[in-house]
Amino acid sequence: MDTANEEPNPKVTLVQLTLPEYRTAFIEGLKDALPGLRVAAGISQLDPTVGLGLPGELIDVSMTNRFVLRRRLAYQSGARQALLPADVWVLELNPRVINTWLALLEARLRGRRALLWGHFVGRRNNEVGPRFARRWQVRLASGVIAYTFEDRDRFASFFPGVAAFCGPNAIERSSQIPPPGRGPRDSFLYVGRLVEAKGLETLVEAFRLAVASSFVPVTTRLVLVGDGPLRQEMLTVAERSKGDLTIEVLPGTFSSAQLNRLYDSAIAGVCAGYVGLNLTQSLSRGVPFVYPLRAPHAPEVVLADEGRNAFPFEPTDASAMSEALGEAWRCVQSGALSFEQIQRDVLERYSVECMVEGFVEAILAG
Repeated sequence: MDTANEEPNPKVTLVQLTLPEYRTAFIEGLKDALPGLRVAAGISQLDPTVGLGLPGELIDVSMTNRFVLRRRLAYQSGARQALLPADVWVLELNPRVINTWLALLEARLRGRRALLWGHFVGRRNNEVGPRFARRWQVRLASGVIAYTFEDRDRFASFFPGVAAFCGPNAIERSSQIPPPGRGPRDSFLYVGRLVEAKGLETLVEAFRLAVASSFVPVTTRLVLVGDGPLRQEMLTVAERSKGDLTIEVLPGTFSSAQLNRLYDSAIAGVCAGYVGLNLTQSLSRGVPFVYPLRAPHAPEVVLADEGRNAFPFEPTDASAMSEALGEAWRCVQSGALSFEQIQRDVLERYSVECMVEGFVEAILAG
């Protein structure tokens, strides 16, 4: 094949406050697709429970994150030096990251392409459009990479002068996820950080009510998989509940093989707080999801389809959630849901392979 006239891959730098372990497969795939890619990141997010988890060999530039105003704002030392050699800059769409603003301004002066990766709106309830600072950040950029196709379309409509792309947010390769298991299903499965914002207290109480009210059999298990500041509290709750409830607390994992086994016995994925990648993770294995209708959800919530793959509840309390758990159990036991169809609907659009493809399209578009 004649490659003499082919355009060389552009030099690309991706800058993020940090990259948790669940981004490993994505960064590996992106580096394979873009040999000129450099990854720059610090060790923690504005939320201190989110830290760097990528293997060291995937980080090309280690930066120092400095936080001010009780971690309301962040500045990364070394970001400018990481960006300057590159032709394309991929930045974090977050008005609270000071160096994103500086990089956007410098990109304009130097004629570099600056792409923003992030959400259409912030993480507050009832937002229908970007707030002022987010709007200006997007208008300074060459383009945006959205987490969902729906957000991509919203960006395109709201900012007609800014190129909009989608890197459908996912954490695993579709090749690592087998078809849904056909064995017995006896657990509700929570996978994520053990933090207050995930509504763990409400989840445990809802499970207790569901068993007490005979919405689900007494043999049903609640399995919590994750780490975080509430881990010891959850272990204590599980120990004290023995004899009345079966609650299991397992270490956090991003192993596809371990997660496949856990979801194979799950009636539904569950969360009593905001949802994001935990929803994608569950649906990609064909497992429906129980979640509160009103919470500061991440964009991935658009994948939830009531009656088809999800059981939302309102109000956001234990009583309403216990009824949703019962509904999920009845639908699964009756065969009213197709685990295979749920999985197909998600994996054809949301996988690491699709995510890499979307990023490459955005980067090469210029």
